This record gives sequence, C-alpha cells and structure tokens, in this order.
Amino acid sequence: MWTIAKPCHGRVQMQLKQRGLLTAILSNMGDSVLASVERQFAWIKGFDVLVWSYQLHMAKPDPAIYLHTLQSSARDPMRRSSSMTSESMSTPPSRSA
Repeated sequence: MWTIAKPCHGRVQMQLKQRGLLTAILSNMGDSVLASVERQFAWIKGFDVLVWSYQLHMAKPDPAIYLHTLQSSARDPMRRSSSMTSESMSTPPSRSA
C-alpha cells in the first residue's frame, strides 16, 4: 500500500484535518521503506502523529505501541513520534470498574 501512489491518501487525511480531527499513522514499516515513502509522498508530512514501530523496537499488535500512539496524540498533536520512554510503557492505562 505505501509504495503505491493513490490520490485518496492525501485527500482523506486533509478532509479529516479540515474537520478538526487529529490524524496519525502507526506503521510496522521498516526504516528503508520509510525513507522511500518520505521521499516519494509529501502527504505523509501532513499527519499530526507519526509512529514507526522499528524506532520503538516493538510492533503491532503489541498493545504498548497503540498506547504510545494515543499518548503522543494527547500530549502534543504536532509531535512527530520517534522514541518512547520505558516509564510511559510500564504504567498500564487505568480502567474504570
């Protein structure tokens, strides 16, 4: 999917942002694929949060990477995620009884 240019990729993301929604990418792609995608597709820079699993040394479907993405979105929507502290992952989310 990432290596095929489709006009809908950037268009859908822009429409969501225009409606005031945060947009994020959480991907298991590796560093060489990411470098290629960043060179070829300018629309990727329009997302508020970018999380690349290889940078965090974890991958989907690990719940920790989803938690990291949510925490990154809540902290600072313009932050580009590239690292994670072990402290943020050692505290499980609270659950209402």
